[in-house]
Amino acid sequence: MDEEFDEPLKRAVLNKLCKITPFISEVTIGPGTLHKPKSPPRVSSPTPCKKLKDKPIKTSPKIKRGLPTRQLLNLLDLERQEHAQKALNERVNLFKKFEKSQEEVGKQMRLKEEQSLIADMQRHEMMIVKASQKFDTGQSTAVVHMTHIRENALLKMKERQEKFEAEKLKLVKDVGVQKIYTNIVRFYKAINGTIETANGCDPEGHKWCESVKLNNEELEKLNLKVQQVQTSLGSELSVDQLNELAQESEEIALKARSIYGDYVTQVQSYIHQKVVEKESVTSSPPPQPIAPSSQVELIPLTTTDNIRISKYISLKDLESYETVMKFQSDLKVQLMQIETDPAFKAFRIDLKKAINIPVNSISGINSEHLLDKYQRLHGLLAGQSVNVGDKQVNASRHPQGRVFCMDFLARKFVMQGDIIVSSSPESAFSYATVMLSLWNDFLEFGQLLLAYFYQFCPYLVPYYIPRQVGDSDQEFYTKLGYQYKDGEIEAQDKFLKRMRGIMRLFFALTLSKPKEGQVSPFNLKQSWKWLASFLKLNPQVDISATALHVFLETVGFQMKASYGAAFERIIQIIAKTFISKCHEAKCSGGALTRLELLVSQYLQTHKFEQPDGYIENPKW
Repeated sequence: MDEEFDEPLKRAVLNKLCKITPFISEVTIGPGTLHKPKSPPRVSSPTPCKKLKDKPIKTSPKIKRGLPTRQLLNLLDLERQEHAQKALNERVNLFKKFEKSQEEVGKQMRLKEEQSLIADMQRHEMMIVKASQKFDTGQSTAVVHMTHIRENALLKMKERQEKFEAEKLKLVKDVGVQKIYTNIVRFYKAINGTIETANGCDPEGHKWCESVKLNNEELEKLNLKVQQVQTSLGSELSVDQLNELAQESEEIALKARSIYGDYVTQVQSYIHQKVVEKESVTSSPPPQPIAPSSQVELIPLTTTDNIRISKYISLKDLESYETVMKFQSDLKVQLMQIETDPAFKAFRIDLKKAINIPVNSISGINSEHLLDKYQRLHGLLAGQSVNVGDKQVNASRHPQGRVFCMDFLARKFVMQGDIIVSSSPESAFSYATVMLSLWNDFLEFGQLLLAYFYQFCPYLVPYYIPRQVGDSDQEFYTKLGYQYKDGEIEAQDKFLKRMRGIMRLFFALTLSKPKEGQVSPFNLKQSWKWLASFLKLNPQVDISATALHVFLETVGFQMKASYGAAFERIIQIIAKTFISKCHEAKCSGGALTRLELLVSQYLQTHKFEQPDGYIENPKW
């Protein structure tokens, strides 16, 4: 129904617009309308519009009489424009107020944000200050702690150094004191020499020797000096003073021997005369070290009698022994130039210092210590420059420099067994782990080690060297490992002590391990091989019991762990057969007693104790 009403209304409005359009000259609608009344327009006959010929037009209801429609529309339009202008002004004012309020709110929010930002910055600054103070406090504590640790470390290093220096000084002093006492013993031995020489002579010969001793004023003076030296040893002496006393005591001993040399000759002549007169047997020769009866047998310098040789060494071991010793002798030929050339004397001294310093300081303090000594020796053998005091040394300066270092180092290590390990058995394992590590790097060095072990202690082959035709006493006993000084052979107990040190170092090699990442070139199989060969030979006086005792004491616990029942059977053989053979060979002294006690304890407990100083897993 609304559509039927709207369509005629639209048509009526359009008809009226056609009539009034010619009379409109100004804006009558919208904000641009002029707000002034206008006089009614002049009415003229309207231009006829073209009539619509569609549907019949429905006219709007008639307006009540009163104002004309045009005037009414104008008034309504003016009123509407005023309301619109007023609403627009109110809206503009509202926008201005809103903008102003928003500006105030924005200012307040910005102020609050600034205040909040400032507060946050201040809070962060305070946190930073506190964190900085805490860090400074912690840093100060850490610095104090590190300083304390460093001071303690330096103090401990100083104490260790002082202890090492004290031990070194004690060792030097002990050597000096031993030397002095040795010279004193020589002095008294020289004084009593005539009486010993007169053994087998009648009492008149002893009386004659005593009278010679008592009537010699020079010997009396020397005796007083010896007493003064002995008195001085009771006080605290420096190394220099000990060296002076040792020199003085040696001079006294030499003078005493020189004085009595003439009298010994006279006594011998006297004894000979008495012998001739009484037609008695001549006196017995001076006593010699105890030598096995099998070793006194003379054999040719060269022999093809395998049965005869096998009494002293197995043929397989003999082949290995000769190979190693030939390697050493060939190498010695190469070293003749560098060892004899005077132009390289200072160079040789520097190389020896570069070896002596680290080797003499090796100990089981810690892994870093062992690594440092290994690196120094490895660098020298590899031809690298190493520091010796305030200068650098490089073995490659001479074509035979590196070989010279290997030879000297191998000999030095074996001599540590003689000098150090014999007195401090626990040190063997510290030396052994460094030796094995260098052997792993340089195979020639390992061959030289074996050569010097066999040279100084042939029982490690094992080899009981027989006396050959043409050998003098000194040549024969030197081959067996004895040492001579001033033409005199060392005492048996000293000889056995040195052999124990070398043997312990050798057996420690088979038990020890090289540094991490390396494989041992000389392991426990070598110990089993040595034991098998050793037990096949007839035991010799003292040295056989000593060697087996050192072997069981050093590697026995590991042999039991590795070989179990087989090793148990070996111990039974030792207890029942080997010790009996030692008694048949008339072994004397404490060597056999110690071996019997060790084996007896094992048969009761079925275990050997782990040796002191053993390094099970070296971490370096």
